[in-house]
Amino acid sequence: MNLEASTADITHEKSRSRLGWAMVAMFAIANLIIGYSADDSTIGMLAPFVCVLLMSIFSFGHGISRYGAKTMAIFFLFAFAISWSYETLSILTGFPFGNYYYTDVLGPKLWLVPLLIMPAYFAVCYFSWHIAHVLLDHYKDGLSGSRLFSVPMVATFVMVMWDVAMDPARATLGQTWIWEDGGPYFGVPFVNFLGWHLCVYTILQAFALYLNRNDKAVGLIGRSHDFLILPVMMYGAIVVEFLSKAAFAEDAVVQSLDGHSWHATDIYSSLALVALYTMAFVAILATIKLLDRRSAT
Repeated sequence: MNLEASTADITHEKSRSRLGWAMVAMFAIANLIIGYSADDSTIGMLAPFVCVLLMSIFSFGHGISRYGAKTMAIFFLFAFAISWSYETLSILTGFPFGNYYYTDVLGPKLWLVPLLIMPAYFAVCYFSWHIAHVLLDHYKDGLSGSRLFSVPMVATFVMVMWDVAMDPARATLGQTWIWEDGGPYFGVPFVNFLGWHLCVYTILQAFALYLNRNDKAVGLIGRSHDFLILPVMMYGAIVVEFLSKAAFAEDAVVQSLDGHSWHATDIYSSLALVALYTMAFVAILATIKLLDRRSAT
């Protein structure tokens, strides 16, 4: 009976791994296609929905396997409620991101914030949370002492790298949200990234405290190599979008509301460099650490 159960577990694990790699491939291909597509084309308009859907499904599936459905539901609620609150507060007051508003490009809204925004926070927060554990070599159960704060802090930096590589393309070029006062970073204000850091850290620190208080911090010891590396690959696949845009997007001159003019190709090329030397570097570093760990066991 135990042998049969063990065989079933191995088969199930292999099936999940194959599904996980298939989702990584689909996500990378979707990001590659974005580079061929104009922002106002059908594909360009559908791309954010497809990408967020793939990321969210992956994060829920992977997270449930580690933490269970209830804990992942709590994580999602933290990400949804906190990100929506900060976004709404900033749209109304300018704190903490700056003065901006969303257009209708991202679809239906919960009052002032598109519904697509909160699942995006959740999914990439989960990738970043997992990567932080790898970078800090924290595989065991429990999240206490310095790890109670260092894991959320490292994960926050990993998460905000995404916004540094993404915001000017989504705002100044894609017009999915509009910065009312412009900003020095291709039309995006510096304070936006500080606001992102505060928002993401609040989400991840709240989750860490929940895990610690409820003894839910399940470790990664004993997990398969595929289980450990797949969230890293999903995070790394995001970079494909920025490289694709830099390679294939057509040039145009755009103007932010502070009167500055920017060339689209300059923005896309700059964001590709940012993504390559921040997000891609982190994904490569985490992959190397996991490969070293695998060879040592």
